[in-house]
Amino acid sequence: MRLLLFLFSLTATAIAHSAKPNVLFVISDDLNTALSGLGHPECKTPYLDRFAETGVTFTRAFCQFPLCGPSRASIMSGQYPIVNGVTGNGGHLNPQRMTLPRYFG
Repeated sequence: MRLLLFLFSLTATAIAHSAKPNVLFVISDDLNTALSGLGHPECKTPYLDRFAETGVTFTRAFCQFPLCGPSRASIMSGQYPIVNGVTGNGGHLNPQRMTLPRYFG
C-alpha cells in the first residue's frame, strides 16, 4: 500500500510540474484610471470591472517611459528601457533577453 501511495504521489507531482500555468495578461496602451471599478464617477465599464473582479488588478503600477514601445518592452522584459535598450518607438528587444512569452513558453 505504501508503495502504491508513493508511486501515486510521484505521478501527481510530475503531472503538476509539467502543466503550464494558465495566464492571461491584459494590457492596454494609453489607458488611465477612468474605469468605474477604480472609482471613476462617470465612466461605466461593467465588462472590464467584472473581468477585474475575477483576476488581479494592479492599482500601483506605473509606466516606465512616456512612449508605447519602450513601455511595452519594459513590461515584457521586466527591465527599465535604459537597461533593455528600447528607448524609442520602433526599437526592438534583443532576442536573447528573457521575456514573459519566453518564460511561459
